Amino acid sequence: MIKIFSSDNCHFSNSIFFIGFIYVFFSASIFASSSIHGYVKEAQSGQALEGVNVYLSGTLWGSSTNSMGEYIINNIPSGSYEIVVSMIGYETVSKIVRLPKESLIRIDFAIEEIDIVLDSIVISEERPEDWYENLELFKEKFIGKTKFADACRLTNETELIFQVNNNILTAKAINPLFIDNDALGYNIECHLVYFNLNLESNQCTYLIKTKFTEYSKFSESDSLRFLENRREAYEGSIRHLMRSLIKDNWDDNGFWLTIIKYTSSKFKQFRRLNFDQEFAFNKIGNYYSIQFDNRLLVHYKGGRITTGFSLLYDEVIIDEYGYPNTVPAFSIFGDWSKYGVSKLLPRFVFFD
Repeated sequence: MIKIFSSDNCHFSNSIFFIGFIYVFFSASIFASSSIHGYVKEAQSGQALEGVNVYLSGTLWGSSTNSMGEYIINNIPSGSYEIVVSMIGYETVSKIVRLPKESLIRIDFAIEEIDIVLDSIVISEERPEDWYENLELFKEKFIGKTKFADACRLTNETELIFQVNNNILTAKAINPLFIDNDALGYNIECHLVYFNLNLESNQCTYLIKTKFTEYSKFSESDSLRFLENRREAYEGSIRHLMRSLIKDNWDDNGFWLTIIKYTSSKFKQFRRLNFDQEFAFNKIGNYYSIQFDNRLLVHYKGGRITTGFSLLYDEVIIDEYGYPNTVPAFSIFGDWSKYGVSKLLPRFVFFD
């Protein structure tokens, strides 16, 4: 699950042929050891449901239920995940699960059919002109404003329903949204939990649950292009920063970190001289604790990326791979807030 807080108004505006795919699975398979299985049934009748998508949000791992309603997802690294159950015509449900090493966990689900009523929104075949205007605003934030954005296609955009109240644009979708990212080589199934855009301040928040699937057909040149673009999407990202903090090589990796402390509508900046006092990063077993006040300003490789984030809680815990145990965990601003799904990578795709 991913939550994005963004503001463009902020001054400091996440064989060779198979090489890209080998890298992805190699990154994960080193740690893979556990499985999740269970059954999905219809809530009212208790009947087993076939063809239900069951996946771990933000990953390449998922399965579909068989005629008995059974699913199984194998070879999962230990850690915290959100398991999502999705089927067109039914409510999407999810559950947070912590998966120990070399474990087999059973999780069953009962899902209900969707009642097609969305806060008295009228669904119509004909769309007014402002629907198309709102779609462009939505795509700018959701798809993002990066060099990869033009290579992303929202293939079922007609699922979207927009409302504007008190200068806040909201977007809803009854069924999952589907995105083809031709720059990174992923098909993305996306459950949109909510999307809110302040039309006055340009601040946007949205929450999504995603299932990634590798492109099944591609050329040798496409494979190399995917690999190069995935590396570019990873480098300088918040995931890259978290892993650099864990390895204590953020400085060597090109990150320049500054705490922004606001005082009397102005701000003071603290560099590494006061890093230990202003930023607490501590190892606790296989986890890491992050604590700091105000905002952390991040420059990457001489300002190629200028961005930053703050914590949504007094303390955020991340695992040994750099993923937070609680989602959402960060409020981001600057360049990261412009990434959208155009630079979104599945978990365990690393380039360090």
